[in-house]
Amino acid sequence: SGYEYIERRFGPFARLYGSAMFLLLQIGRVGLILVLLSLPLKLLTGWSQTHSILLCGAFTTCYVLFGGFTAVLWADVIQTCILALGGVFCAGLICYELPGGLSTIIEVGRQADKFGVPPLLPSGEPLGAAFVQLTLVVLVLHGLFNQMLYLSGDQTVIQRYLATRTDREARKGLWIGVLGMTAAVMFFTFLGTCLYVYYARMPDAAVASLPADEVFPHFILTRLPSGMVGLVVAGLMAAAMSSIDSSLSAITMVFQIDIYRRHLVKHRPDAHYLRAAKLTTLAAGAVMTFGALGLTTVPAKTLLDLMFLVYAVFAGGIAALFLLGMLSRRATAAGVNVGIMVSLPVSLYLTCSHFGWLLPSALRCPTHPYLIAAIVNTSLLITAYGASLIFRRKQGRLSAPDGLTVWTPHSE
Repeated sequence: SGYEYIERRFGPFARLYGSAMFLLLQIGRVGLILVLLSLPLKLLTGWSQTHSILLCGAFTTCYVLFGGFTAVLWADVIQTCILALGGVFCAGLICYELPGGLSTIIEVGRQADKFGVPPLLPSGEPLGAAFVQLTLVVLVLHGLFNQMLYLSGDQTVIQRYLATRTDREARKGLWIGVLGMTAAVMFFTFLGTCLYVYYARMPDAAVASLPADEVFPHFILTRLPSGMVGLVVAGLMAAAMSSIDSSLSAITMVFQIDIYRRHLVKHRPDAHYLRAAKLTTLAAGAVMTFGALGLTTVPAKTLLDLMFLVYAVFAGGIAALFLLGMLSRRATAAGVNVGIMVSLPVSLYLTCSHFGWLLPSALRCPTHPYLIAAIVNTSLLITAYGASLIFRRKQGRLSAPDGLTVWTPHSE
């Protein structure tokens, strides 16, 4: 796993911390995706959301369990193609049915500020308000630390790097993934604007009472030709399942390598660890499924808001560990351990402040919740680096082993 690198740089405690935070993050993430996956299935079949979640959770767990990582990779490829085709078809249909087509979407979208961004700073308010409201500053900081975590410290991505034959292929895959993800996010947010304009110009009484997350599934089931409904619903479900299967595979790998084999049960034959991995996949699937059922009761404006919050709360300094490991030869294990012990209460305090747990209102921090990860990572970075410098003065020069940072041994 990627957290083996963290141990080589900063010792077993940092590795255990990074692995544990990753597992918490992924359990929350896959639970949310499973809730999202259940929405089109619920509308399509008439089942309850509980039954839809149980079915989706069981099916995804089974094909990861029996197919392994090869199934995850090839299923992701096929599902991505289906998702892209379904999305393009929906956007094309909206442009075809709307009077004025694409020009109407752009005109109405501009009038409704659908192509704008939040202000850099709140107008007429003090500078501190930029970190309390949903401003461009908040979104940029959230996105920066989120993507640093995703591309450097997320096992769901690391396992893809490791599946390539050479470093060159891994780099190529990284760039294809980044550019493809950027295009996909831009396209599907544009598709959301298309839906907004469509129902603004062609009102539907049923849409007014629907949660925002159910508008697209409603459009699919009521506006698409019958032959295309299955394809587009399959595309939506495929996108969600491709994320779930990757996360399940990564959860199993990290728990097996970083916790089970490293701390709980050592020196057993491979057959034992294979059986344990299958049981871990089943257990993770069950936790994911029942966690999704619990998340259906959490109040949130949209599932996207809830997803941002999960990443903010559970990102927990993972990005900072990898940044310190790769970019500084001065960072030491002792300093990083101090940084972890400081960042944990910071994360707990900011989370309790947001949810109103345990703290009176006078002691709560008014920071926007999307900034929790940025603040926790920054606190770990600064504290760990500062403590490392202090320990270096007391214990003499300590530097990273060769080959574990991007700098040469003589850079510092």
